[in-house]
Amino acid sequence: MKKIRDEKEFARNPQAVILARKPEHKKCEMLDSKIKLAIIITPIAKGHRYEYYFYADGGKHTKFLGNAEKIDYYEARRLCVEYAQNPNPQKVKDKPLTLRDVFLALPEEKKWSAATLKKKQHIFRTKFEAMGIADTPVSKLTHEDFQKIAKKIHEKNQYGAYLDFFKLANTMNTWLIGEDKIEKPLFKKSLKAKYEFDESDGYGYVANKNDLKKLIEHIMSLKSRSVRNALTLGLVTALRHANLREITRQHIVFNEEEEARGWEIRIPKHEMKVKKNGDFVLAIPQELAQWLLKIAETQPDEKYLFPNPEHSVYCEAAFRKALRSYKADNPGNERNFTPHSFRRTMTTIVRNKRVTNNIHFDDIDRVLAHKKKEKNRENYDMSKDIGTKRMVLSWWLNYLKQNGLELKI
Repeated sequence: MKKIRDEKEFARNPQAVILARKPEHKKCEMLDSKIKLAIIITPIAKGHRYEYYFYADGGKHTKFLGNAEKIDYYEARRLCVEYAQNPNPQKVKDKPLTLRDVFLALPEEKKWSAATLKKKQHIFRTKFEAMGIADTPVSKLTHEDFQKIAKKIHEKNQYGAYLDFFKLANTMNTWLIGEDKIEKPLFKKSLKAKYEFDESDGYGYVANKNDLKKLIEHIMSLKSRSVRNALTLGLVTALRHANLREITRQHIVFNEEEEARGWEIRIPKHEMKVKKNGDFVLAIPQELAQWLLKIAETQPDEKYLFPNPEHSVYCEAAFRKALRSYKADNPGNERNFTPHSFRRTMTTIVRNKRVTNNIHFDDIDRVLAHKKKEKNRENYDMSKDIGTKRMVLSWWLNYLKQNGLELKI
């Protein structure tokens, strides 16, 4: 079996590669010989146990650093280096509280999901660690330290990154105040309001027929079959990118009930962003369902409908990259264009055509799986939700085909 550190994906996402490894017997592997970081994977009754260790010369582990399910690879590296520099940490007294200590204390209290924690860790590494303030005692941090990060993000015109940074910083700030760890806030409220971004209107989208035709032509020309088909389904259904990337044959179901008879995409609530709505059911046109089933038939050994070359799930960055070269004729519409833009594109065009398609705003919200805002929505959903979604997607699919879309296999 190839060593973990030699896996192609390891450099980009080491934690995912580590947790995906499932040896038959207990196995120890050195992840980094320079800092002596090792991982021990032990099969247990209901899965595997992953533990990071510091290894001394001679191959004997001398320090347990933590469970991989609770700390990620980068945190294990830091602890490894820290232990090598000070193998007797008990001699250190009254260690000052750092921003990293605060961040590590938050997941248990906030009950972050694995996906959310992964995102927070990325923000922490690229913002707080990158700017060198992660291990600074919070008592020594000033408003200017956070202002420098905000300024750097603003210079790159990264509106989304700025909001993520501010939310995490504000969460840590609130925790410190609530725990009486600091006498005054880490930064002033003016931090958030200081900058204006050109992209503050959010995701890009397509608003007219000419740009839609150009977008469809771009998607149809993509060389990767999986990426092309995934983006085709994304454009037709406006599914969120996470559901799009992880969709399998098991998600495609034929509803036998007489009133709602037809094909559906069914996604369990634990896979949905808005879990309060329960399981998501998206009634789809038969033509679309047959296309998806044919894709599954052509790759019987694949788990996912749109697998990457390693037979796993594509990362979001791959889809973003595929859309990066798309440019709309109407200036501004292609700005920050991602798979999420398909949702705004469908909403915009379907609403603009409401005089001819007779589709109401609420009908589009049901297709997009937005959070329910009205109590009486439950009664409507039970009786007409399935048919409404199928009607919306049938009209939208026909409109896309009229403008050049092909359901290629």
